[in-house]
Amino acid sequence: MRTFMTTRRTGTEPVDDEHAAYFWDILEDGAYRPVTPDDPGIVCHDVNGVYTRKLMYQAKYVTGASFRCRACEYAGNRPQAPTDGRLEVVIEVKTEMAASLNCEIIQTKGFTLSDNMKQPSAYEIRIFDNRREYGTEYDDLFRIIWKGQSAKPGEPEKVLATGGRTLEFIPADKGFPAKYIFHVRAEVGLLTGESLMGDEEGAVISSQIDGQTVFIATGPVYE
Repeated sequence: MRTFMTTRRTGTEPVDDEHAAYFWDILEDGAYRPVTPDDPGIVCHDVNGVYTRKLMYQAKYVTGASFRCRACEYAGNRPQAPTDGRLEVVIEVKTEMAASLNCEIIQTKGFTLSDNMKQPSAYEIRIFDNRREYGTEYDDLFRIIWKGQSAKPGEPEKVLATGGRTLEFIPADKGFPAKYIFHVRAEVGLLTGESLMGDEEGAVISSQIDGQTVFIATGPVYE
């Protein structure tokens, strides 16, 4: 979840939340329209449906967007719309990974094999591009499938685990034959979106649970 926070100020002093109103819009089809609680992966309302000064969005739903926040100061009743068009800020967001994304597997346990294959083996994976390494805070953007195959002729490749930057297992428990080395690799998929359940007309299906709009996800989409 990514977060933006705005603050209305008078001069250099911030205006307290009881006297500042915020309004969030999103660019759609060339024009800004209000963000609603029904927008998947975007949260900027309180439990009463009132805009807050904070907007949070999930990168798996919002890979590119232009948000506009308008604000005004008030005394008495909260306004239903901004009273001053000058007090606004536009925030552009884009979530993408570099084309040069690379992975490196590092073995941390099990450098030698015991005769009964009961000694633990452990691995971890690093994900990086030519600019930086992606830490575990980005794990919701990746799907990691760990696979292994014995060097014994005829042994098939098998799935060892799904998900997680680290892997630890007992070779014998995974069915690896004794006295044969084995190879471990990881398939890493990049999240490109989330598949949501829709009706016959293509509209996204949602429901209300404890006052919150809930969307039905049928599964992530990776490449």
